Amino acid sequence: MSDPWISQLEHDLNWRESELASMKAALLEVAKGSVRYKVLLRAAWALLYAHYEGFTKFAWDIYLEALQGNGLARKDVSDELAMLSLLPEFNRLKSSMPAGDIWEFCCKGFAGEMQKPLAFPNRLETKSNLWPDLFCSNSKKIGMQCDQVTTNEVKLKSLVGRRNAIAHGEKLEIKDTAEYFQYEECVVLVIHELAIAIVDSLTKRLYVKTMKAAASPTLTVSTAINP
Repeated sequence: MSDPWISQLEHDLNWRESELASMKAALLEVAKGSVRYKVLLRAAWALLYAHYEGFTKFAWDIYLEALQGNGLARKDVSDELAMLSLLPEFNRLKSSMPAGDIWEFCCKGFAGEMQKPLAFPNRLETKSNLWPDLFCSNSKKIGMQCDQVTTNEVKLKSLVGRRNAIAHGEKLEIKDTAEYFQYEECVVLVIHELAIAIVDSLTKRLYVKTMKAAASPTLTVSTAINP
């Protein structure tokens, strides 16, 4: 039986890809250049962004929840994850604390905090505008690479910017289905890379300071996006 978070990731990917596949089918059925065609392209663009941001936030949360449930102490995990877990304490230190209190924390408090169970009261945020630099910044906070985001930076910037224009009621037209499908492919690559990175990290325990590799279960993804 696979771990519950694998099933959760699979389920979330599959229903999102099913929606994208349904939108694609609707686009292919209407006359190119018609009003309905233009409206569906705008709707498809907004939906594509929603699933890009929605899955990313969901996957980050699943990852941090799985780590939090492992019973590890902060000292046992990578520096990036330990720092993210300690963010509330760091924010407290930055909020005009006297030098004496900061010194006390550095000398005595920090060691105690590192012994405490790993917890993430502060989750990674998309800020409703998941620009590529924010994606990469958040990935760095959990010790993950985002190669597909870097490779597709220009397209992702366009995805976010044009989605904002559509959401704000601007008369922005998507050229045609060929253009839209390029961006859909980009998003699929990005979210699949994220899902695989999370599966690898959790199954191979890549998040611990002393890595011990384990067999990695297979993440099954629906092919419904290509009807």
